[in-house]
Amino acid sequence: ATVAIGAMLIAGVLYNISHANLAYDGGVHVYSAYFVLLALFLLVPYITPLWRLLIQRQDTALAWYYPAFLSGRRGKILLSLNYTFILLFIWISGYARYDAHYHLKRIKEPVTPGLRDAAGFYGVTEFRLNGKVIPYSPLDSVRWQYVVFEKYSTLVYKVNRPFYVDITNGGGGITDLSRNYEVSGIAGGKKFFYYEQDTINQVITLQDKNIPRSYFDMYVRNFGAPLYTYGEGGEGNGRKPGPGKRSGGKEEKLQWHYDRPSASRIVLNGRNETADSIYVVLDRVEKKYPLEK
Repeated sequence: ATVAIGAMLIAGVLYNISHANLAYDGGVHVYSAYFVLLALFLLVPYITPLWRLLIQRQDTALAWYYPAFLSGRRGKILLSLNYTFILLFIWISGYARYDAHYHLKRIKEPVTPGLRDAAGFYGVTEFRLNGKVIPYSPLDSVRWQYVVFEKYSTLVYKVNRPFYVDITNGGGGITDLSRNYEVSGIAGGKKFFYYEQDTINQVITLQDKNIPRSYFDMYVRNFGAPLYTYGEGGEGNGRKPGPGKRSGGKEEKLQWHYDRPSASRIVLNGRNETADSIYVVLDRVEKKYPLEK
């Protein structure tokens, strides 16, 4: 009976999680749907008895088959396998997760602080490409629509252009660049950058986080081995390839100068992924989220 109750709870809860992640571009839709399928598999022997009990309101009994493994040599083998499973997947795996989180710092979100007092949502007041002002249009494939500075060193801009969608589950990495929890499953033209800041010269050095990665790439990235990356390189927008393209397995970095004329304005200028000159004026928008209210 406890198997049926647990399977129904898991299927119900994780089904909500899976379709909510599909609707809101979350990164765990595949992972949660996998457990829904496993729960439904466990419910197969209970379907008929539950139908009689809950729908037809009749007395019912579960006809469950137990293999004769609890005595003799086969019983000892079964108990040995059970204890081995408990040792490996509860104690050893539990300690490995603890060590990864608290000692190796393999956590999901970046931890390096971003620009001081810059975290927030910004509208793009002015956007120049190679000195030419580009007016706002939600259909423009070059002009940014808005920018988000996270409290950690991540910069995100929205533009009407497709980017690679990371379909991994968003595991934790050792470095901020390898932590892809914020990127995984996100579509809709959002470009993510990890950046380092030089507060004296007012320069930020950015690296693309919207990069194709296989499970092998994730493994070597988490364990510090060299990773071959692929930048956007202007593909899909008719522009020339830029420094984001793969070049000998090394991804080139972008450098943008920033000015802060006021507490609510940030001005960026430099070269983008297609090696074009950009000048961007950002003004903070006091965006109120429903959860905060």
